[in-house]
Amino acid sequence: MNKQPLQEEIITTKDLILKFINVANLISSKWRFILTAAGIGALSSLMFDANNFKKPMYLANTTFNLESGSAGGGGEMASLASAFGLGGMSASRPADLFSGENFWQILETRLVVEKALMTEVTIKGKKHLLANYYIEKSGIIDDEWAGSLFDKPNTAFIKYRFKKKDPADFTNFENELMSELYTKLNKQTETGQVGTSSLAFITLYTQNEMLSKVFAETLLLTIYEFYKELKTKKTQLMLNISERRVDSLKAVLYQTEQNLATYTNQNLGIVIAEGQMQQTRLARNTGQLANLYAQTQLQVDQLKTILVNQTPLYTIIEPIRLPLERTDSSYGGNLKLGAIFGIFLSIIFLIARKAIESVISQI
Repeated sequence: MNKQPLQEEIITTKDLILKFINVANLISSKWRFILTAAGIGALSSLMFDANNFKKPMYLANTTFNLESGSAGGGGEMASLASAFGLGGMSASRPADLFSGENFWQILETRLVVEKALMTEVTIKGKKHLLANYYIEKSGIIDDEWAGSLFDKPNTAFIKYRFKKKDPADFTNFENELMSELYTKLNKQTETGQVGTSSLAFITLYTQNEMLSKVFAETLLLTIYEFYKELKTKKTQLMLNISERRVDSLKAVLYQTEQNLATYTNQNLGIVIAEGQMQQTRLARNTGQLANLYAQTQLQVDQLKTILVNQTPLYTIIEPIRLPLERTDSSYGGNLKLGAIFGIFLSIIFLIARKAIESVISQI
């Protein structure tokens, strides 16, 4: 059996230099083609930048600390609760809705964002409903509702403006529009914890400097009001009941005192037993009502003190100040890169075509 020796092709330095010379000659002979490819690459980069060009964005950032209200007066709260028929209420507090990861989730919930958007704000001396101000200044009309060659503009969204109302009373159309605003805002808002500290931050960026500032501040205030409402809700309900009871007891007490005074004036020196008994009853009722009135007034004062202790505090560590940090989109920044990429592709194409022609000629 004959063995055919394997022939190895050895590329010498001379052959390698000749190949580089051939490539250089090829490039020099096709310089017009390469220059055209560079122009096409540069033009493509410009078109890409134009297609992805965005208006300047303004970044609003605030750092704050939201302190939980103390449980203060747990024993007092339990004793006061028994006066309202809540004898089983202990001094311990239920699980905190804002504890742990719950807090960061609540910051970005639609409920909180809607409350913020339905807030009236004063900008340059003029009142605006924040939702309407966002529609007009955020760029959502041009970016998402203006339509394109393939989509018609959403004229219903463009023309509509909200009126101040409870989000629970929104119509289906208003809920749909609010979903659009919330989706865009959710992408523009970032919240989180500063390192391992107890500090939190809110970062928001929009196309309008004043909008970024006002919305970030309003969102922070909305979070605080929402937090405070939940923290003090039970105590506030008990306080409202006590205040109504004080008003009711006051009216009855004043009327009973008036009846006692009138009866006494009309029956001076009375010696009949029935008359004396009626006067005694009126005096006793007046005394009992006065005691109840004083006790209830004391409960009101105690509840107000507990309410103050339970009210959380928030401290703005880093307020938002103008001018805000501005981020500009680069236009034409990739021009050189596009031209270089075009030259590279054209050279690869020419070398590949020359190699294919060489192979075909040897067949």
